[in-house]
Amino acid sequence: MSACLPAVSFSSPWTFRTPTGKWRRSSLNEPPMSLDKAENAKRVYELTLGYTCNCNCAFCSISDKKPLPPKTTAEALADISQSRREGFRTIGFGGGEPTIRADILKLTAFAKKCGFDTIRVQTNGIMLSYSDFARRLTVAGANYFKFSMHGHTAAVHDRLTRVRGSYNQALAGLRNVRARGARTSVDIVVTRLNYRFLPQYVETFAMREGVSGIGFIYPIYEGSMRANAGWLGVKMSEALPYVTEA
Repeated sequence: MSACLPAVSFSSPWTFRTPTGKWRRSSLNEPPMSLDKAENAKRVYELTLGYTCNCNCAFCSISDKKPLPPKTTAEALADISQSRREGFRTIGFGGGEPTIRADILKLTAFAKKCGFDTIRVQTNGIMLSYSDFARRLTVAGANYFKFSMHGHTAAVHDRLTRVRGSYNQALAGLRNVRARGARTSVDIVVTRLNYRFLPQYVETFAMREGVSGIGFIYPIYEGSMRANAGWLGVKMSEALPYVTEA
């Protein structure tokens, strides 16, 4: 890959290697981990707010968890506060889809008040297509957005999310937050529908959209992905040549 392109990583959905360490994920009931503050400062505190989502992705590995109750506002605020006391300087809001929570602006503003340097939102981008909401969320303090983009075209992406128009909405959302100075990156869950297009995917989002990072995620065969493995599953050995080319 050209040196001018952002780094591309291939990982499971649950860990992601970065230059400063390994990102971690907090389950709904897991408290912030107690490590040396200097070590925590190098990591991302991943806060899973709940599993509710406004997409119905065919590959979703947590679809069975969607009925579970989300964290309450009080629980989320307590986690944010505690993780900052533990020394974390970067927090990531995940789900489910964090942007559909009624309290996401409050949680983001509180994280900023607590002194987090980076407030990252993992998102499908649909809500961010509304420019006023994108403005309010960035003003509240969100300065890094990881978009779930599962194809380089609407035809591929929308078939996988099973929400018509979701690609164009996500793309509009990405452009909205970039226009406000936020950092952006994209993740793609590698399936039989999209693995042959990974080189085009990188070209689209790195060269045209200017994202700072791209993550290739191999699916976990649970939930909807397990049910749809027959038409979505792809061996790593099949995908690897396209990952290498990308």
